[in-house]
Amino acid sequence: MPNIPFDAIRRLLLKGAIAVVIGLGGMPAFAQDKPDIIRIGSTAPGHLKFVLAQKDGWWDKEFAKDGIKVELVTFNGGSEATTALATGAIEFTYTGNNPALRVAASGADVKLIGLSSYVKAGGSYIVVKTDSPLKTLQDLRGKKVAYLTGTVRHSNFSKALNSVGLTTNDVEGLNLPFEASGPALLRGDIDAIVETDSTAAKLVDT
Repeated sequence: MPNIPFDAIRRLLLKGAIAVVIGLGGMPAFAQDKPDIIRIGSTAPGHLKFVLAQKDGWWDKEFAKDGIKVELVTFNGGSEATTALATGAIEFTYTGNNPALRVAASGADVKLIGLSSYVKAGGSYIVVKTDSPLKTLQDLRGKKVAYLTGTVRHSNFSKALNSVGLTTNDVEGLNLPFEASGPALLRGDIDAIVETDSTAAKLVDT
């Protein structure tokens, strides 16, 4: 993994913009060698700070001060992003707490370097079509429910099901990203989607 200047990392943290996980393989605290490019990952549809920084071109401007080009990479979920990080496909990633903790616990050469935002417990919602007969958690038994595995949504959904005596084994879980789950719900291919509050709001407005 390339050495990344400490000043660039420090500015990244002070900006409070993103990267909650960084791979540290072979990177001294005050590295002098600069890579030609660093790859920063996030998840679709994207965290607000990541999206705003991307729209503003902040990373290009910031790392240009050190003569480094930036490549932004979007993944379908935190599990994909942290796998890419652990295998050296990217140098930084902005992701939720569950994927970050999982990859750290796996023994991968990574480190958490910052907290961008705090999401209240239970900040996930189950979205169904307006004419759906599904009204309660118990109604989801045997139904097709889309959620990204290994994410906060997955964890929250599992806890919600447990509260009514069900588990994720009682539903047909589908590991679908937002871009695929929304159209699938509208077509009637799936019965429900588990998403964060902001993404759920987008689905409701669709």
